[in-house]
Amino acid sequence: MKNIKKNNKLKDLNRILTFIDFVYYLFPNFIKVSDFLFTPYSSFNKSNYSIDKFYLYEELKKEVIRILKTLHPSQHISKEVSSLFLRRFLKELEHQIFNWNPYVYFLTINKILEKKPSIFSGFQVIFCLYGFYINMKFLPVGLEKLVMDEFINIKKLIFKKFSKIKILSHELEFIVNLCETKLRSLKKVRINKRDYFEFILTNFYSKDINLKETKELLEEIFWLNIPKFEKLNNKCEFKKLEFQSLIEIKKILKNYYENLKNELIDTLPLINLELKIKKVPPFLEKFWPLAASDNFVFYINQKILNQAAYNNQQFIKFTFVHEFYPGHSYQYKFVVLNSNPIFKLLKNSFFYEGWSLYWEDKIFKESTDEKEQFIYLKFFLLRVVRGLFDIAFNCSFSLDKKFLSKVEKYFGRDYINYLKSKVLIIPTVYVSYVLGYFKFLEIEKNFMNVFKNKKEFYAFILNHGELPFSFLIDLIYNIIKK
Repeated sequence: MKNIKKNNKLKDLNRILTFIDFVYYLFPNFIKVSDFLFTPYSSFNKSNYSIDKFYLYEELKKEVIRILKTLHPSQHISKEVSSLFLRRFLKELEHQIFNWNPYVYFLTINKILEKKPSIFSGFQVIFCLYGFYINMKFLPVGLEKLVMDEFINIKKLIFKKFSKIKILSHELEFIVNLCETKLRSLKKVRINKRDYFEFILTNFYSKDINLKETKELLEEIFWLNIPKFEKLNNKCEFKKLEFQSLIEIKKILKNYYENLKNELIDTLPLINLELKIKKVPPFLEKFWPLAASDNFVFYINQKILNQAAYNNQQFIKFTFVHEFYPGHSYQYKFVVLNSNPIFKLLKNSFFYEGWSLYWEDKIFKESTDEKEQFIYLKFFLLRVVRGLFDIAFNCSFSLDKKFLSKVEKYFGRDYINYLKSKVLIIPTVYVSYVLGYFKFLEIEKNFMNVFKNKKEFYAFILNHGELPFSFLIDLIYNIIKK
């Protein structure tokens, strides 16, 4: 009986590992594994690939349920939860998988190795090593020996830690050897992090961006808003634990959603977007922020919500605007329903994060509720700070000591350390919030009068997916010419 169970686990693990191997080696141009995983199976032209492994596509979710039941035998795990877990898990791992900086992989693997070894943690290590392998071309020139020495140390730790988990030995040995071979044969001419950063900005944001001027603009915006923020910070006090249950939150947000739709009925195009609110399962809490939409469901992380700073109506409404309506879920619904396959496939963080920040501004900036104003301003400043760290640490700019002192005062030293590592993991993602927001303001100012009304203007933007802004502006100019 034990052998049967062991064989089943081995089968489960091998299917997942084979799937990752399958995606990376046969579809190297996919931006994200999760994009591949959650693209409808029927939309692939299977005749293009002489592969007998396509059954993995539909079966992966079933295998994940089995793995999760092994990890959490006391939990009732539905298909929805397993799918949710996998999407979140992959999203978190993308921070390691699509990063040029090798130290992030090593840091992540070291953290994993601190835990008790398991099939799941072994799977995480393999995922990180795949990311390191794929993105080694972004390793800055001159760091080869340093990184090789660190890699050898990591290699020893991996084999020592997972020596007793025999079913992982073949996969770990394979990927470690793959990384070591590639690391020893790296070409001397490779991209550096600033070039990579500018490449992303010019392709998705603007070809004319000047990084030094952008940094100075963000610093100016920070200092212009600090006096008002400090005044509101001294005035605003929030109730502790305002919400005791998810039922209360659902009631508040249901009414708020209906009111928002009525307020924006002449501004935004209508679309069928049903409000579903669910609690994140306990064993997903560490993967989940306070609240985030996934597959058009608004999930609440009760554990984080119960911290006094977040358990209030103002913060829940603010998060709802960013994540659900008229933010991410509303915007992404247009992507899903788009008949143009190109618009469906485009992913542009400057667009989708900029869109949500743009609507935070529209709804909360001039609010008569001082607490709403405070929440909006706090998170606007947080996005500005993140953007400054993103530019400074990826493009070798220095940050003013007075600025760093203010950030530490209001957001904490731990948050500064967190930002330093995070901006190196996902270059341009943090600056994409504010730059995308600026671009939407610019497009509104310059082009809204081209359209009959606001609703037609926003419909045009939403119906073209997450286009790079230069393409979107070109399309508007085509309308002007006609």
